[in-house]
Amino acid sequence: CSAVGVLPLSLQYGFSIIEKFLIGARSIDQHFHSAPFEKNIPVLLGLLSVWNVSFLGYPARAILPYTQAL
Repeated sequence: CSAVGVLPLSLQYGFSIIEKFLIGARSIDQHFHSAPFEKNIPVLLGLLSVWNVSFLGYPARAILPYTQAL
């Protein structure tokens, strides 16, 4: 993360929320580097994307927020 992205979020939501966000980001980074492939969530999501495009023929993916604030 850079100060360009973190500073506005900190001003909007508070530094304690951003600290939790950064702790979560660090946690998933550690998971990615240490988990075996068959239990590695980022790897599995990437492989699922390849499967959807290559074998099911879905050329696009929609990322939908679950709240209007996002």
